[in-house]
Amino acid sequence: IRMKSSSGGTFSVFAESIINQGGVVFGAAWNESMDLQHKGIDEADKLDALRRSKYVQSDPLNTYNEVANHLREGRKVLYCGTPCQIAGLTSFLGNNDYDNLLTVDVLCQGVPSPEVFKKYINEIEDESGMKVTDVNFRTKEKGWRCGLLLLLRARKGDKTSNLKRVLDNNEYYNSFLRGYFHRPSCYDCH
Repeated sequence: IRMKSSSGGTFSVFAESIINQGGVVFGAAWNESMDLQHKGIDEADKLDALRRSKYVQSDPLNTYNEVANHLREGRKVLYCGTPCQIAGLTSFLGNNDYDNLLTVDVLCQGVPSPEVFKKYINEIEDESGMKVTDVNFRTKEKGWRCGLLLLLRARKGDKTSNLKRVLDNNEYYNSFLRGYFHRPSCYDCH
């Protein structure tokens, strides 16, 4: 589990515990169009989609309503997101305390617009001639301390390949670290 996670696997421990108690876990996952969207999962073997750091703002879609419904049903819920997403969920729920709700804020230094990320993925697809199907910003392919590698899984026809980008030389990652394209609200985070 720790090797599948970006920062030690604590999320996985919480998530598996909630699922083992019949609960639902919400987190950010890539869809088939490489859009980052929140979704709920209630099976441990599907948790991998929610693991790993994703340096893009996810769309919570209808998950706040889904969480409210599960809480009313008495199910345990784990919701993992950026601090603003957790604040949004808490506000949506009327700032009530729920014994069956666990929230986890990811450490956030700001998030870029999904459109910037989409443009970056489109450039990679144009350059490689392949369709990007998964992104791992902090792969542990060479161990824990050597995770500064962007690994993109790509497909062309029946062929699947890993496209690797060293993050130190990667324009998207370096722009993210410097905050060049964070959302305006990130500069006034409460």
